[in-house]
Amino acid sequence: MDEPIDDLLAGGRDEEVKARIALMLQQPAQTPMPPEVAAGVLEAIVASDKAGAAPVVDIRRHRNWALVAACAAIVILASGTGYFWVNSSSFSNKDNPPAKLVNKTITDVLPGGNKAILTLADGSEVVLDSTTAGGLQVQGQTKVLIQHNGSLAYHADKQMTGNAPVLYNTVTTPNGGQYQIILPDGSRVWLNAASSIRFPIDFTGPQREVTITGEVYFEVAKDKTKPFKVNVNNKSEVEVLGTHFNINSYGDDGNIMTTLLEGSVKVGRGQKAEGRENSVVLKPGQQAILSQSSQTSRIIPVQTDEVMAWKNGLFNLAGAGLKDFMHQIERWYDVTVQYEGVVPDMEFQGKLNRAVPLSDILDYLKNLDLECRLNGKTLHVKSK
Repeated sequence: MDEPIDDLLAGGRDEEVKARIALMLQQPAQTPMPPEVAAGVLEAIVASDKAGAAPVVDIRRHRNWALVAACAAIVILASGTGYFWVNSSSFSNKDNPPAKLVNKTITDVLPGGNKAILTLADGSEVVLDSTTAGGLQVQGQTKVLIQHNGSLAYHADKQMTGNAPVLYNTVTTPNGGQYQIILPDGSRVWLNAASSIRFPIDFTGPQREVTITGEVYFEVAKDKTKPFKVNVNNKSEVEVLGTHFNINSYGDDGNIMTTLLEGSVKVGRGQKAEGRENSVVLKPGQQAILSQSSQTSRIIPVQTDEVMAWKNGLFNLAGAGLKDFMHQIERWYDVTVQYEGVVPDMEFQGKLNRAVPLSDILDYLKNLDLECRLNGKTLHVKSK
């Protein structure tokens, strides 16, 4: 019988420990990994990390997943084959991607980045991913600036007076794009891929109102005299005074999900959010799910770090099925997924780095007995 990993650790046999861990990560287990084995795995990883060696897996402490969830990617196959441990070292450091990424072939698909289109009030368009930092445009009393960090900022000149008409701008991210905006009131907005926001270049009226599609995260500047309202696809309205929240309205499953991180928001259906019977008030850590199919609303508790994974450069896989994961892949890598045969029944856990080429994601999926073939912009997926 093999020696326990903790005995190997005590004996200082580091190379054998690493070999044992690597083998465990490559082999699917038929039963859940016992806690004492998981503890040994974690201790070995920590020991190798302290010794300056390259980590076998990424260590991410995530909620209360005990020691098993210290590994970055644990995939649970719902078909009944048990736990599958994936070596996720290629996803471990988004700031220092592995050297192999430099030598990717020309057929690979690079991850998304800061890309957006700014549509000005006169209908003209500016490609933001190719614009250098500095002054961009003057519209009415407002200067539009591209900042050195790649964000778009609006600065209204309060010294200027006059009854100028309200001008609106729209920022739209394509598939494979994301962008940050500082609105005229100082509120900060982050757009995920395939999203948009329409807003006035200065908030001169009694309230601040914007319209969005896709997925957008807000950090709203406090102003009790001017409530901040978000119109979501003309189907829902979120009202706040000053708070941090995320809205996901992609519509992959027909739901609009509003998640509160800080402060308080009122979520209602369409323009009737003022009616008490049509709105709900969220507390931090809660998510309101508005179903377009059943015309119902419900509130659930959520882990906000999972909801905000996209803003932090990660794919959130917690509880996701294969189609859920593939929707994220489609938007971030600007590809279309086509399934061949029956879609495998799978459930994922953990997070993966979004700053890697598509080929790294495909390598990960191939470890799960999936065949993945990229043909132009179409990704074909089927079970082996």
